[in-house]
Amino acid sequence: MMSNERGSNLAQQRKSGWRGNYHLKACTGSRMLAGPGPLLLLLLPLLAPPASGISGPAGTPFRLPQGFEGLWRGVPAASILGPWNVNYTFGITRTESGDYLMDDNVLYIDNSTSWQRFYVSSSGPTRGVLWYCGTINKYSQAPETVPGQGQIFKADPNSVSNSSVTFCLDEPDGPFPVTAPENCKGCDCANWTFVLSQDGQQLHSELRMGAAMGHSHSIHLLVDLKRIGPPPPPDVTQMPSWDNFTCDNAPGGRDTRPVIFPTTRKRHHETHSRRVCPHRHSGYPNPAKEEFGRAYDHCYILNHPLEYRLEWTYRSDDGMLDVRVSTKAPRSRVYVAIGFRPLARWRGEQADKLQTGFHDNFGMKGADIVLGDPSGVTTMFADKYTGPPIHDESLKIVNASVSKDNTTALTFSRPVVGGYLLANYGINVSIVSEAADIIWAVGPLETSGSASYHGYWRGLRFVDWANPDDVFTKHLEC
Repeated sequence: MMSNERGSNLAQQRKSGWRGNYHLKACTGSRMLAGPGPLLLLLLPLLAPPASGISGPAGTPFRLPQGFEGLWRGVPAASILGPWNVNYTFGITRTESGDYLMDDNVLYIDNSTSWQRFYVSSSGPTRGVLWYCGTINKYSQAPETVPGQGQIFKADPNSVSNSSVTFCLDEPDGPFPVTAPENCKGCDCANWTFVLSQDGQQLHSELRMGAAMGHSHSIHLLVDLKRIGPPPPPDVTQMPSWDNFTCDNAPGGRDTRPVIFPTTRKRHHETHSRRVCPHRHSGYPNPAKEEFGRAYDHCYILNHPLEYRLEWTYRSDDGMLDVRVSTKAPRSRVYVAIGFRPLARWRGEQADKLQTGFHDNFGMKGADIVLGDPSGVTTMFADKYTGPPIHDESLKIVNASVSKDNTTALTFSRPVVGGYLLANYGINVSIVSEAADIIWAVGPLETSGSASYHGYWRGLRFVDWANPDDVFTKHLEC
């Protein structure tokens, strides 16, 4: 399905880690999100105003609220990886030129250090434009280097108050999956809001990606940050040229260097209070490793807060995958689910016609889902970016069962080639490829026994079924 050149690029990129470049601008006050005042992942850029939208006389510098400047830290309550139990650190610094450097280091659930830098121009034709450069390690089985300026976001300076700002996507057809819903524009594709508390000591950051028509926007990153120090000194000696901006990913370049913040009292692996991370409580599962009898060749904890475990054996001789997914979610009645997307990284018009592809990557669309609860096992297909999947029996599974003790566990076997694409379009693409990923979810059961909305208990992960060490660190092993 992919060209040899594309496959070669993916193979080459696997070795170096993900590196990206976004170009953004700052959105209107009417788009401010309701509620208490994003990596992406964390992974998305900041925004700023188009020249035509600058308030005041032409050439007025773009300014963020002064209280935003500082060093911030918090535990994300939601992300595309699911809830966290480690800190996310974020710095905002106004340089001598009046431009801004925002950066972070991302020590997320698999203990793999990554970093991101956000460059914001304050003056001239590009004032308010933000460019994003980043390196995310051990996140994807097919790391990519994104050339050029990437995405563009815009923020109307009139939306910048003393305590908040919202940034909105301007050009959705860029290198990252933010084009849903179909024909979306601006904030309907993606928006990132910051809200500063009245005492100036907390900064609420909420990045929402696109959503299917009729459904609420999906949370890409949600974190309440606490001020832990003054603005960190810029770690770049000279801000880049705004006229022709590109990330400096050359060996030794400014964006290949990890972001290292000044030492503070709290360390990156410390957790926050339950007020910041609502999933933490007195009965919180201990993420210590356990022996599972090695019934499967591989076992990894995809999310520690929920103890979501993925175990499998890939039988290359007959093309079957034996799977067990389980959770110790802090509720007595839950379901556990996993979705397979064989062409999640595929780009092009044909992908859109097949209800799958790269630009739906941060949502659910294109997934063959297997869900297990105490009443049994169900197969479904996600035909929307967000929203309930439809019942579908295209994916043929065998030996399916659900067990419930201290752990809710779903076991089944499936062919590596099969599902909606094969049944409806005759496309025999395997999930053992660099174009594939999985989505997962844990959710409560209603009184009737039917599955309810999972909320923030969901995530995305790239899995190399044949060579998992290429994606997962030892820290994630069961």
